[in-house]
Amino acid sequence: MNSQSYTGDYSVSVVIPAYNVGKYVARAIHSVMSQTQAAAEIIVVDDGSTDDTAEVVGSFGEDVIFIRQPRSGASVARNAGINAAKSEWIAFLDADDEWLPEKLAIQTEHLRRNPDLKWSATNYEIRPMDGSPARITYEPERFDLPADDKEYFDNYLDAVAEGMALSTITIMIKKQVIIDAGMFCVDQRWAEDSDLFFRIAYRHPRMGYVRRSLSINHFGRAGSLTQSNDLNVSWRCDLIEKHLSLAARWGMTRPFRRCALTLLTRWLRGYVDEPSVDISEMLDRFKDILPLSIRVEMWVRRALPGLASMLFRGYFALKRRLRGGGESE
Repeated sequence: MNSQSYTGDYSVSVVIPAYNVGKYVARAIHSVMSQTQAAAEIIVVDDGSTDDTAEVVGSFGEDVIFIRQPRSGASVARNAGINAAKSEWIAFLDADDEWLPEKLAIQTEHLRRNPDLKWSATNYEIRPMDGSPARITYEPERFDLPADDKEYFDNYLDAVAEGMALSTITIMIKKQVIIDAGMFCVDQRWAEDSDLFFRIAYRHPRMGYVRRSLSINHFGRAGSLTQSNDLNVSWRCDLIEKHLSLAARWGMTRPFRRCALTLLTRWLRGYVDEPSVDISEMLDRFKDILPLSIRVEMWVRRALPGLASMLFRGYFALKRRLRGGGESE
């Protein structure tokens, strides 16, 4: 391991859930071992893999703590890693993704400068596995990042309402905060990471943010949970309804409704060109959140797809010009 050892006050355990990722997991582990600031421990939880994942991880010997469990899902695997972790801080990495060498060092320094923060995230790069061009997720000219004199969002829910979507592989968070929020929900069939982040935000709304891209998300692996569940409208609706109720208990109804509107609008626009997906459930279940303009847009896009595509493409191009070249729809 080339990393310099770290004995300061921000000891970090890295948790990597793994399922049939023998082709990729060594890259993920090497990216942790190559950090300029060493992790205190690397924990890989094999969620019942049937390929050579166990053999690949085993080849790292004592440098990696290896936990095997019957196939139970990513939430159970991450929870097992969290429970096994000995450090105060937890960082997550998916087995088919990787970190850049300075990820832990830069994020730790960020937290040291802001000692009241309980969790933080970083920018990241998306590299589609189909060979499409890679891109930095949040370029400053496209998104409203924290003001120059701040290194955090005052409320994670407001950040989501403005278009922010966290990747679990960028998160560094206190272990006790995860425990207090109830860990990853094992019954959550989709977006278990977003579900946890919302529950954390009700208790600790302020979230640190590092503008620099420090992780690489190799997006689009066949068989991944994201790919498998992408078209399930009901699960998305269930997530919103669950958190409308939870947010009300924490006095966070207003910020979460703004957050819900952003998510619902994004999902509807993503689904509208998928004729096999019935968007009526989403429109019906959230009549009190979705404005008339969005409902009309969905009807026009479905009823007149050719004309609507031309009209809305021009509309969004005009919006980008007015905003200085930014937001994609």
